[in-house]
Amino acid sequence: MRICIYSHYFWPSIGGIETVSELLAAHLHRAGVEVTVVTQTPHTQCNTHPYRVVRRPTLLQLRQVMATCDVAHCNGMSVRGLLAAWSCGVPAIITHHTFNSALPRSFGELHAMVMREGLSRPSHAAASSLLMRRAETNVCTSRFICERLRPPRAVVIYSPISRIFRPLPDAQR
Repeated sequence: MRICIYSHYFWPSIGGIETVSELLAAHLHRAGVEVTVVTQTPHTQCNTHPYRVVRRPTLLQLRQVMATCDVAHCNGMSVRGLLAAWSCGVPAIITHHTFNSALPRSFGELHAMVMREGLSRPSHAAASSLLMRRAETNVCTSRFICERLRPPRAVVIYSPISRIFRPLPDAQR
């Protein structure tokens, strides 16, 4: 099995999606899956990952990577990642961590979205909303996100927690 994880942000950038992408890639690699992570995070001096990491690919390079995979996993909504996968006939899974695919429910929400994020945001939300309907599976990281987005073929899978976080021996739950 060959999986491409498309994560706009990735190590050495630090954050929730970056951490989830790294944990998922490492777990799949340990399970014997051939993993390639594609990211827009710039190249670093050293790559200590045991799996392939492709940084800032051109559209042609992204399409070439996707064509070698059995499935694409967009960890976070990515129009670019989805279109590249589907142009190669590769099925895609999307994990929704945020409301990027949510359409405004009222004129007030539309106005607030434009004022907060600019004129291009509603068109990106519309494109994302349409594309998520074509995904093989839509993974939502909470019931709240799932209820707000209402994607088809949805499942709720909570984000993993790194093993570096352990309960204190004397702490009460």
